[in-house]
Amino acid sequence: AWSQKQTLSLIGAEKQTDWASWLENLPAVIETKSVLVTHARLDPELPLNKQDSHFTAAVGGASVVIPHDQNGVPLWFRQGSYQKPICMGHVAYTRVELVPKRLYALDTQAVRGGLLSAVILPEGRVVQVQAKRNYYEEAYKAWRKEELVAGGPPGTWPLHHLVKVMEETDEDIIDIADTRKEI
Repeated sequence: AWSQKQTLSLIGAEKQTDWASWLENLPAVIETKSVLVTHARLDPELPLNKQDSHFTAAVGGASVVIPHDQNGVPLWFRQGSYQKPICMGHVAYTRVELVPKRLYALDTQAVRGGLLSAVILPEGRVVQVQAKRNYYEEAYKAWRKEELVAGGPPGTWPLHHLVKVMEETDEDIIDIADTRKEI
């Protein structure tokens, strides 16, 4: 995934192992007196203190599917018995409160120009702020330009690189050409 490559490049090779170790040691689930917090899901068959962080974070890319019922509620929630409200993200939703006062989906696409969402607990009040712009698109375009500029003369590009360039819009190609002139 381009975003993972970009993030790793920002950290720097010498610190990547430290960051990876730190991330691996974070808890799979955070429990406070008011809420349970997970990245993507919980395993309804395991107690909270036995959750697998690769499962709760839904590690595996597009091959990982989190099934939902007809109301958009994840099946793992329906299959479990949870004593506290749950806040999760990972999957973009159009609404925050999937199950009133019980399940909150906080990924409302702020990074793509959507809403930044939060829940104030224990009352369960949802607060949202409109993102100012599409940060994902901006970062992706900047990364693509950098990748294409670093590619060298077009005659030296591998076929997959040429195909990517051909799939870009005319506006993107003009931007890329202008960037090449500046270098």
